[in-house]
Amino acid sequence: MKNLVGNEIIYLNSPNINVCYKVRIDFNFSNADYENAIIAVEHRHPILKYVVKTDHDGQRHYETNGGISIQYYTENETDWQKWYYETDNIPFVFEGDSLVKVAVIRGDGYSDIVFLGHHILGDGIGYLNLVRDFLYALDGKIDNEVLEIPQNNHLKKKNGGFLLKLFAGSLNKRWNKSKKIFSNSEYKTFFAKYREQNPTGIYLAETEKEFLPKLKADCKARGVTVNEAILTAFVRSIQLQNEGKSIRVGCAASIRNEFEIPTPKHMGNYVTGISIDVENAENVPVKLREKFNNPKKRYLVIHFLDKVEKSLVESVMYAGYGDYENPVSKKLAEQLHEQHGKSFGVSNLGVQSFDDFSFNVSDVWFVNPAFPQNFLTIGLITVNGIMKFCLRYSGMNETQIANIYNKFKWTVAKP
Repeated sequence: MKNLVGNEIIYLNSPNINVCYKVRIDFNFSNADYENAIIAVEHRHPILKYVVKTDHDGQRHYETNGGISIQYYTENETDWQKWYYETDNIPFVFEGDSLVKVAVIRGDGYSDIVFLGHHILGDGIGYLNLVRDFLYALDGKIDNEVLEIPQNNHLKKKNGGFLLKLFAGSLNKRWNKSKKIFSNSEYKTFFAKYREQNPTGIYLAETEKEFLPKLKADCKARGVTVNEAILTAFVRSIQLQNEGKSIRVGCAASIRNEFEIPTPKHMGNYVTGISIDVENAENVPVKLREKFNNPKKRYLVIHFLDKVEKSLVESVMYAGYGDYENPVSKKLAEQLHEQHGKSFGVSNLGVQSFDDFSFNVSDVWFVNPAFPQNFLTIGLITVNGIMKFCLRYSGMNETQIANIYNKFKWTVAKP
C-alpha cells in the first residue's frame, strides 16, 4: 500500500514554509562522527529519506530516497544566518531532493549545527525531536527504536459535523470537474516570483534571566498563561504601530498526544491552529480559550481538511498567493485565510532543556516557518531560563520589527 501524503499536503507548495534550528555545541566532532549521526537519525526517523512522488492519477505519495548530506564550513566561510538565508531561498525538488538540509559550521572550540527542513516532514516539535536525536547520536546515546509515522492515525475526537462534510463534499464535486495537478517546474516558477515580490527577514532577540520569573509571577497574579500574556502584549505592540487597527491572530498548539497513536518523539505534523480577530488586545485570553477549549473549534481545520480532496488542498497556495484563478481553489483559500499579509502568528515551543549531553549546548534558535498569510510570525523557545524570540517578517523593515519587539517587552507585564 502506498504511503499517501495526508493533510500536510497544504504545506507542499507553500513558498515560505521551512523550519530551521541552529544549535551550538562547545566541541568539534569529526566529519565521520557527524556522518554517523546522520545515519543513526535516518534509521530512527525513516521519514528523513522521504521524497514526494506523483501517481498517474495525480495522487502524491512518499517514497524513500538517498537521504541527507551534510555541508561543512568554517566560521571564516559563512555564519549560520547567512547559510540560512541562502539555503531557505532555494526551492526543494520534491521528487528528487532530500527535504532536510544540514550544515556544520566550525569555529574555535565550537560547532554550529543548522537544520533546515520542509514543513511537510515535520512541525516545530517534530524537528526539535530530530535535533535532540542527532545530538544523542553524537553523544552515543540515541534510542534505536524506529519511529515510523503511523498510517491512518486519526484524532480521538471524531468527524467535525455534518455541515462540514457537506461543504467539503460540495467543493470536491466542483473541483473534480476542473482538477489541476501542479508540476515541480510550476512550483519553482511560483516560488521564485513569490520570493522576489515578498522578501522576508528574521529578527532575533532574547530576554534577560530575570524576565521569565517576573513574567510568570505577573501572569499568576492576573490569572492568564504566559502564552496568553505574550500574544496580548504583541497585539498591543503591533496596534501601537498600526494606529489600533484590528488584527487577525493565529496560534499553533501541539496535539501529539491527542491522536489514537500518540507521537511525542516522532517527526511529522501533529499540530492544530486557531485564529481570532482582535480589536482590543485585552480580549485575547478570552478569545483564545473560547476556541481552544471547544473541541469543534480546536480541531475544525483538521476535520475539514480530512474531507477535502488532497489535490484541491494542494492548489490553495497557487490560488492564494499566485496567479491561479480557479474559483473552487480561490474559495478554499479564502476559507483557510490564505491571503497575503493579513495575519500575525506565534509558535511557542515552551521550556526546553539541553542538559543531558556530555558536551555543552551553549545556544539554540528556532526559526519558525514564515507562513505566507502572516506579516509577522514569531517562533519562541525558552532555554536555560532565557526566552529566545525569532520574528520572521514581511512587508516591514528591521527598524519597525525592533520597535514592535521593544514595545512588546515594555507592555508584556502591564495589566
